[in-house]
Amino acid sequence: GVGQIKMEFGNKFPKSPVLEALEGGEKGVDELVRILQMPVSKLLEEILTMELEGYIEEKNGKYLRIL
Repeated sequence: GVGQIKMEFGNKFPKSPVLEALEGGEKGVDELVRILQMPVSKLLEEILTMELEGYIEEKNGKYLRIL
């Protein structure tokens, strides 16, 4: 829930379609929406979570996986 961000290290990565989509390199939101076929609101929520947890970062409007 909210306020319960848990950092887990090792090979226990969250099962995230966003992380999987970014394995092939950086992508913008439009591209991710097209690939993942998910509503923008859900996608942005997922991106924000992954960003806060340090799995991805945004550079020049594109997201890239850093973990």
